[in-house]
Amino acid sequence: MNKMSNLKIVTFEEISREWLSLVRMQVKESSYNRYRNQLQKNILPVLRSCPCCEITTRQLQAFLCLLLSGSASSAR
Repeated sequence: MNKMSNLKIVTFEEISREWLSLVRMQVKESSYNRYRNQLQKNILPVLRSCPCCEITTRQLQAFLCLLLSGSASSAR
């Protein structure tokens, strides 16, 4: 059996939720709430189901440009 077929595809949402739970213990509650809100409002609607192994630097740079320009909602 191919070992690659046994690998689980990890999505951006799964990684971001894990990160959020880890960072919660390290920052103020207000910072945690801000991070969570930004993820839910701006980031997850676009990247939620993307497999992390398929996200490229170029894609992230383009997405950041959209966020900075205020056009992230149109990318959904």
